[in-house]
Amino acid sequence: MRVLRIHAAAAEEAAEAAAWYEKERPGLGADFEHAIDAALDILLHTEWPSTGTRLFRRWRHGG
Repeated sequence: MRVLRIHAAAAEEAAEAAAWYEKERPGLGADFEHAIDAALDILLHTEWPSTGTRLFRRWRHGG
């Protein structure tokens, strides 16, 4: 079974982004959280080639 570890700073950044989106338009923060959940679900359930490398992605809002 694959385990996905989320770095604490990434989780905090995502929460801050969701709060910002929610402030911009009610409901948009929840949509953002659902999009993050969907992306994480894809990472968990997609067969990736075994390359011995890690997959990194930095998400930003507003810049």
